[in-house]
Amino acid sequence: MLSAILHEFGRAASLVLHVGAATALARFLCSLYGRCDVPTLFSRLKAGAYQGKVVWITGASSGLGAEFARQLGSHGAKVILSARTTSALEEARTSIIDAGAMPSDVIVMPLDTSVLSELPAAVERACAIFG
Repeated sequence: MLSAILHEFGRAASLVLHVGAATALARFLCSLYGRCDVPTLFSRLKAGAYQGKVVWITGASSGLGAEFARQLGSHGAKVILSARTTSALEEARTSIIDAGAMPSDVIVMPLDTSVLSELPAAVERACAIFG
């Protein structure tokens, strides 16, 4: 009887190891390609969830801002990209278009958010772009 219990325990432990190995492999592949974490990998948005929505992203020239803009643009959002460096914004814009966004839906608007006096005019420009 003890032998049968140990045998079943061994099978269960083996299954847990396989699931753990699969999870570790998924995490490794996600980090290798730098696209997402495991929950994000298995999450799904409704088709067109951001279609026609206007999103203004500051800090969009690199890092999380650039990736956030790329993801939203690939889901149909109209994206306004802002940061201080115009050349980096243009590179981010190209990446977003390559991910599937329409060129007319991705606008570069250089802005230094630390200069508070420029913000009201920037808001007016942003509102004028997509209405």
